[in-house]
Amino acid sequence: MILVIVIIQLVGMQKKHEIDFQKLLVNMEINVLQYAVSIIMIKIRKGLNQYQYLHWLYHHYLLLNLLIYH
Repeated sequence: MILVIVIIQLVGMQKKHEIDFQKLLVNMEINVLQYAVSIIMIKIRKGLNQYQYLHWLYHHYLLLNLLIYH
């Protein structure tokens, strides 16, 4: 879903011939953060204990950094 949003943003900016990659990265980070927060809220509602939650958050943080910066 995030990739679809990013692709739509890219196509929209290509038509204007002004791809601002810094702005695109910020938009990607915002989308990813919103996605992560929504997943975290679901996990909290399902009742993870604190250790499981921190473990899950750490692995997803690493994964999100890989997606954004590489």
